[in-house]
Formats: sequence, C-alpha cells, structure tokens
Amino acid sequence: MGVIAVVGECSEIARYIPEIPIVSLEGIDDFKVAVLENEFDVVFVADKCKGGGIEVVRFMKEMGHLSPVIAVMDSRDIGIAREYLRAGVFEILLAPLSSEVVKDSIKRAYDCLRAMEFKRRELLRCCVKIKELEREKEMLDAEFALLKRKLVKRDECIKKMLEGYCSGIVLVDESGQVVDVDPHFLRIATMEKEGVIGKHLNDIFSSTTEINLDEILKREKVEADLRGIPVEIEICMVEDSIILVVNPLHP
Repeated sequence: MGVIAVVGECSEIARYIPEIPIVSLEGIDDFKVAVLENEFDVVFVADKCKGGGIEVVRFMKEMGHLSPVIAVMDSRDIGIAREYLRAGVFEILLAPLSSEVVKDSIKRAYDCLRAMEFKRRELLRCCVKIKELEREKEMLDAEFALLKRKLVKRDECIKKMLEGYCSGIVLVDESGQVVDVDPHFLRIATMEKEGVIGKHLNDIFSSTTEINLDEILKREKVEADLRGIPVEIEICMVEDSIILVVNPLHP
C-alpha cells in the first residue's frame, strides 16, 4: 500500500492503520500543495476541514485524480451528503470512526484502485490492438489499391485485345518463353506457330536492349522490332497468365 492523505481532524485514522504512511493536512490549501509532491492512494477528508471537505472532492475531480476520496461527516445532514455524492466522493463515513469501519473502507478503496488499474491495462491492450489493426488495414488498403490497378490494367488490355484488330497476342511464362500466340501475331510476324512456341522473347523481337518482363512491367510499354516491323509491346496480367499485346507502329 502507498500513502494516504488525511485532510482535517481525523486523528483516529492514523491509530487504526499504523502500517500505512499518512500525510496529515489542515485543509484544501495544504492539500493542493501536497498533491504536487505526493501521489496519494486514498484521501480521507473531514467535512469541517479548512476550506470544506466538498471542495477537496471537487478539486480531485477537476484535476482528474482517480484516488478514492472518503468523506468523514460529523452529522447525518442529507443535504451535505448529496453534495458529496454529486462532487464524486467514493463513500461517506459517519464519525466517530471505529477501526473496523476505517479498515473496511480502505479495503474497498484499494479494491476500487485495483479494478481501475485492471481496466487501464485492458484499455492499453485495446489501444495496442487498435494500432495493430490500423497497420493491418493500411497494408490491406495498399494491397487492394495494387490489385485494383492490376485489374484496371487487365481490363484495358482485354479491351484492346477485343477492340484492337491490329494487335497480336503472345502468351509467355515467367521466364519469357513463348507458350502460345494468336493467328494475328503470326500474320504480323509472317511466321509459323511452330517456329515461335518455346522461343524466348529476345529470339523473336530485337531491341536496343534485351526485352525483360520486369522492365515492361515498370515502363508499361516498350518498343521493339519484329522481323523488320516496329512494334509496341504492352504486358497484361490475366490471373496467372502473362499476356503481351503487340501493336504495329505505323509511321
């Protein structure tokens, strides 16, 4: 257990709990100074302390202190009790106090502190989890945006394949080996299908640099020469297939 503050005349509290350090204060002004130098676990406040016990409770609430405040009243004035409750007091005890009453009240106060600490830790864990979920969401958003761009690109390529009468289609694997071609590509290249299948792109197209699939992906388009015919090559990913759209460049 930590330190307990006693504001006002409640001398019997120190006798009942000698094992707990106690800071005795006269009133609200002393208390305002003391809370800057001490972190009180529990605060006992006498109703008739200097400045008023209710003001101590209000000050604790205004400053955001979570330490339970226990008010000690000399009378059974219902109006004052209501003021304490409205101010946010933890509980109210009636003087004179007994050892059992004081110890039971302190036990309830520390039970409350432990419950608040548990909730604080749970809240902290929730905040950490929220941060993790936010990071996961950012990653998923980035993946979704990338997938969306790929789908847009795919749709554009498919549209060109459907609308572009002059386009030739070449299906290749990840290494750049030709897997299949369409008849229009064969007409552009004036080649037989058997002479194209299995060959590498660089064996079919000529360029100032080697034709690289990754480079086409980065640049979206590359220009090359197809048996003396200048062409433009675009890459299109359709599911797991790599499709090259070959368009002759007319002067």
